[in-house]
Amino acid sequence: MPDLILTDEILCKLAENGELRGINPKLQDDGTMFWQARLFVRASVVSVGTFSTPLDAINAVRHQANVEWSLNFSDAELFWKDGRVRVRGIAFSSTVLGDSWNVFLTQDRARYPVGSYPDLLSAINARDHAERMFGVQHYRDEFEKQVEKRVQERVAAYKAERDRETREKVRRRFQNKYNRKISTRNNSGVTGVCAHKPSGKWQAYINVDNKRKNLGLFDSFDEAVTARRQAERGVIDRGS
Repeated sequence: MPDLILTDEILCKLAENGELRGINPKLQDDGTMFWQARLFVRASVVSVGTFSTPLDAINAVRHQANVEWSLNFSDAELFWKDGRVRVRGIAFSSTVLGDSWNVFLTQDRARYPVGSYPDLLSAINARDHAERMFGVQHYRDEFEKQVEKRVQERVAAYKAERDRETREKVRRRFQNKYNRKISTRNNSGVTGVCAHKPSGKWQAYINVDNKRKNLGLFDSFDEAVTARRQAERGVIDRGS
């Protein structure tokens, strides 16, 4: 994590959300807000006072710790347990593409991503906006759509690879048949083409799944060969 600079603006935003240790927002009967401030020091809880703005409450805690208690505490040590900054719904991430603050909303102990931001203040604003304008269900639905999309892409890729392998096997099988020595009973020199003596024409045929399929009778040898080649390509394209 980079050196974390907790500006007054960040602290006030978190105080307004009740996320600072010892700074608690309270609503008065007339609808106005005030902040109660407490200081946690040496296993004791010390009441600091009640203030009209979050910044006044924050500065009062700083003053109580640094002046009256003579403790040189950082803001992280004052307002977070064990001095470790933990902001709800925000986590720091360092990747090869650079540092970022990842924002997520939580429901049923599951995290649903909102986005990544370059600094903590932007992340806090994005989290507050996401909660206020959309809500966790929106991001849960979007996340589940993305998961389903990835599943469909993997299934499609698997089917495409499976089909490619099937076509390749069929192609090799027919290629091997083509490369075999022509039967001594063949009178044309081309597999699947033979002279049809009763009609005086050329007959084309092909074997599919060990069954012979006649392709027709043709006046010329070239026409019969063409019909046989087209039948071979058709069987390979169908993957059968």
